[in-house]
Order: sequence, then C-alpha cells, then structure tokens
Amino acid sequence: MSDTVDEVVAATGALLQVCILVMSRFSQVSLNEFHTPSPHFQLCDERTRSAMEDALPETENQVVDAVAATAVVEGSDQEPNDYASPSPTPTVKAWDTQWDAPWVAGRPRLAVTRVILLVRHGHYNDSAPTDPSRVLTALGRLQAAATGARLRARLESLGCDLPTCIIHSSMTRAVQTAQLIRDAAFPTLPLSCDPDLREGAPAVPEPNWWRPSPTDVARDSIRIERAFKRYFHRAVGSRDGAQHDAFNDSGAPVETPAADNGGAGTSRSAVAQPELSTPAAPSMQAMRHAAEVYVAHGNVIRFFVLRALQLDPTAWLRLVVPHGSITTLAITPDGDVLLQGLGDCGHLEADLVS
Repeated sequence: MSDTVDEVVAATGALLQVCILVMSRFSQVSLNEFHTPSPHFQLCDERTRSAMEDALPETENQVVDAVAATAVVEGSDQEPNDYASPSPTPTVKAWDTQWDAPWVAGRPRLAVTRVILLVRHGHYNDSAPTDPSRVLTALGRLQAAATGARLRARLESLGCDLPTCIIHSSMTRAVQTAQLIRDAAFPTLPLSCDPDLREGAPAVPEPNWWRPSPTDVARDSIRIERAFKRYFHRAVGSRDGAQHDAFNDSGAPVETPAADNGGAGTSRSAVAQPELSTPAAPSMQAMRHAAEVYVAHGNVIRFFVLRALQLDPTAWLRLVVPHGSITTLAITPDGDVLLQGLGDCGHLEADLVS
C-alpha cells in the first residue's frame, strides 16, 4: 500500500514539474513574438516547424487569395466564389443637364437653390373603407407634430427662408398631417391642396410584388408625372415675384385646384407670361436657399426621388420612407439634383416609427 502511495506522489510531482516548465517557457514569450509564426511551433520538432513555416503565405495578398480559393458560393459545394473579381461597369447614364428644359423653357432662371422637403403623412387608419374615414391615428398625430418641429429646425440648419405655404395631397391623411405640421411649427403659413399628389401607382414596379392593375398605373402615372413636372425644376422667375410657376407637360402654366380642407387652404394658380428668347443670366449676388414643403404619400415620394435623380423610376418599390419622415432634395441653378436625405425619421422616438 505504501508503495502505491509513493508511486502516486512521484507521478504527481513529475506532472507538476512539467506544468511548471511549460508555464515558465510561455512566460518568456513576449507579446510581439505572437505576431510571428515561430512561437506557435516551439513544441514541434525542427523538421515539422520548418515545413509549416514554408506553407504560410508571405504577403497579405496571398492570404486573401488563399481565403477566396477555399470559399464557395452559397448553396453550392463546387463553384468558387467571385469576390475577387472587379466591380461591374456602371450602367448609370450620363447626367442630362437640361432635364427640366421642356417645362421651363424660356423662363428667367434665378441664382437660387431650391430645397424640396417631401413629408410622408402620419400613420392612419388604413382599414377604413373610404378616404374620408382614413384619418390619422393617435400615433400619426404625434408623428406629424414631431415632424413639424423637425422641419422648422431643418430649414434653419440649411439657411433657408420659410416656405410661402405648405402644399399637400387632397387625401384626408395628408390634409390632417399638413394642418398639424402648420400648427406645430408654421402657424402663419397657408395650406395649399394639389390632388395630383394623391397616392397611386406611379409606374409598374420592378420587382412587381405589389402588382398594381394596368388600369391604376395608366391613370395614376399620368397624374403623378404631371405633379413631378409641376414641382421639380430649377428656380425660375415669374411676374408676381414667386420663385417659380407651375407648368404642365407642354410648358404652359396650370392651375392647382383650391384646397378642400374646410377653408384652410389657398389655391395656387399661374398666369401665362410672354416667352423670353434668352434666359436671364443668374445673379452673382449671394442668395439664401428657397425651401418648399410638400406633404404627400410613400409611392409618390419614392417615384419623385428616382425621377429627380434620373434613375430608373420602376425601382420605386425598393425604397422605404416611414410615416412622418422627411425626404430632402436640392436643385441647384445649374440643374444638379442632390438627395440630402431619404425617409429621415431620426426626429421620432423609436416607438413612434412606423
């Protein structure tokens, strides 16, 4: 029995000595040494260590190539991936600097950058059968009030003068949103209603998982395109001193119907002016940006963004703009269009985003 105990004690002592030896060996390895391969193979024999070091890639590019060579395309055990291939050739067409010429031809241009703020209406009762009963929910009213405060701050940060009015769709949810925005931040501004800003199917989307009917697309696309040409163009002058007139497809002024919101709105009309043979040269005097606020709908806003950026408008269903969000575009005197914010809802608390 004593012999067995002695053997156990001896074995335990030998094991402790091995542990102490190993720990003392690793304690001598500095932190920098771990950046080289050799410390990882200290316990290997010389031949094995040499073979493993020779197999290591010498450069960072070799590391990338080695990883790419071993990866496979998802869903396949055979095909190598294509991560290392060059990016495809861009297919975006060249910018058309005269994109708005057909509907502002001959009008005197102004050295003003137009800042267009597109607001999506607040959350509403979408289960109601008709538009008059599709009113804002309590959530939608909170969103609209917060958006009004954000709009006021946004205009100040951009150095913009206040808009002359707030233009909105004639649908109930847009009318109510515009009224709440006005009450929260712009109490003196009139409201103006434009039925062409109503929700609809601006184009057959790609991909087409929403599947609007051909009848809806044929009807809505003409109306929404007409609204785009009415509001999207560089700053031009008019007889009454406004920043711009509204124009139809032929370039002639059009009249926007009066607001149907209990008398709170005003009509927007334009009077035909003699055409000028040569646009007036832009003034070099520093001018503030001119801001305009439009309360509209998700499909309309998404279509406007792609159309203004000269991108394929059939991709509109790929974009998302939350309720009460703000989309900001700037149109410079040279005709450049800048998307400064898409569906901005950072002013809403997390539980108010929908």
